[in-house]
Amino acid sequence: MGFAVEEPLQPFMGRKERRRSSAGKLFLGGTPPPLRGARRVRRDVRRPSDAVASRSRLSLLSLLSLLKRPDHCDLRSSPEVVKLLAKHGEPPLVLFSEEVLKINRRGEAVPRIMLVAANAVYLLDAETKRARRRMATRALSCVRMSEFADNFLALVCPAEYDVLLVCSRKIEAVMAMRDAKRAASGASAGDKGAAFDLPVEIGESFVYAAGADATKRVTFVRLENGEVDTTIRDAT
Repeated sequence: MGFAVEEPLQPFMGRKERRRSSAGKLFLGGTPPPLRGARRVRRDVRRPSDAVASRSRLSLLSLLSLLKRPDHCDLRSSPEVVKLLAKHGEPPLVLFSEEVLKINRRGEAVPRIMLVAANAVYLLDAETKRARRRMATRALSCVRMSEFADNFLALVCPAEYDVLLVCSRKIEAVMAMRDAKRAASGASAGDKGAAFDLPVEIGESFVYAAGADATKRVTFVRLENGEVDTTIRDAT
């Protein structure tokens, strides 16, 4: 129920009227007159849709998550790495780094430094830190590793050839690559699939393409003493 605030009537010649105050207008839903000297502001600013706002929040959270990734080789302070990232148009972010061993097609272990950046995975020379291999994050189809507590993992890159690595922090490396691929693909919270995620295949053995015409099989067997025996041979 509304009410009107009556103001004192002022004497004047002519018809006398009772006027409703601005307080009464405000209470009854009326529009109060604009204040003197106040400027009207156009409220035509478009608000972003819920999907755009959600994607913006996800991008920020993804970036904060990526920045927390460990840099065990301290590559962020390396001038060579800074130049390398700038050369390939990468943002100056080192999401993960670690000394690894690359197993070549002859079964030899070659020292490398694994660098996970925002858009690609790099294998650097252990001494000069020059890039020996670059794999775009979006080009990786999956990661394969054993179900045991060993250090082997294979990065599967169908467009080129795969790489088998020995990494003592392989779980950290996989998490960094998964986050990097989702961020590079612009995935939102509900997006799923190989286009956004980096699948991880786990088993007692797996195959990988060691070269254009060489396919290897890696087999893992747990021994009685608890250690894991690893065998690499040509796939049949």
